[in-house]
Amino acid sequence: MLALIVATLMEEEETQIAGTATIIDHEGMTMKQTSMFSVTDIVDFADCIKNSVGRHKKLYVVNLPPFAHFLLEAARATLNEKLKRRIVIAKDMQDLKNHIDPMLLPREHGGRYSEAEHMKNFD
Repeated sequence: MLALIVATLMEEEETQIAGTATIIDHEGMTMKQTSMFSVTDIVDFADCIKNSVGRHKKLYVVNLPPFAHFLLEAARATLNEKLKRRIVIAKDMQDLKNHIDPMLLPREHGGRYSEAEHMKNFD
């Protein structure tokens, strides 16, 4: 689904120039969900990021459970230094606000607009 969203965004000239920033919140992620992915799957995902169309400016990973951290590190190990620097790990939403303007987040997380308004604007 994320790939479809990025492909849609890449149709806009502004996004082609500025790139994208993605926040992935892993709150509530369980060990069972993590076990669905092998290290090979994660490396394949990293290859997809490296070879995809578009400019990935930042990837914010929030609320990543400790048991899933090793998968992220496996993926990061396959990336070049430039892409590695673009991955930011925030321990929770409050920590994320140290890395981005909180007004960019949905109102439910301290921003200006509700998640529903963000979704409507995206449409």
